[in-house]
Amino acid sequence: MGYYEVLLGIDQAGRDTLDRIRVTVPARSRFHAAMEAEVIADSGLDDPARYSRTIQVQPVNRQAMAMAA
Repeated sequence: MGYYEVLLGIDQAGRDTLDRIRVTVPARSRFHAAMEAEVIADSGLDDPARYSRTIQVQPVNRQAMAMAA
């Protein structure tokens, strides 16, 4: 299991709102990281017409995370 940084875009009714969210999640793979990040982001949106979509998934270096904390 590794950590991934996921860049998400927020859409509303099929149109890009140009809002972006970065989420770091632990996951088994890039695919699982994308799915988990979308669930997290969607749970924080107040309008049911808004939803997240994955733009980019990058693995995170654990040593860099430890040094930043």
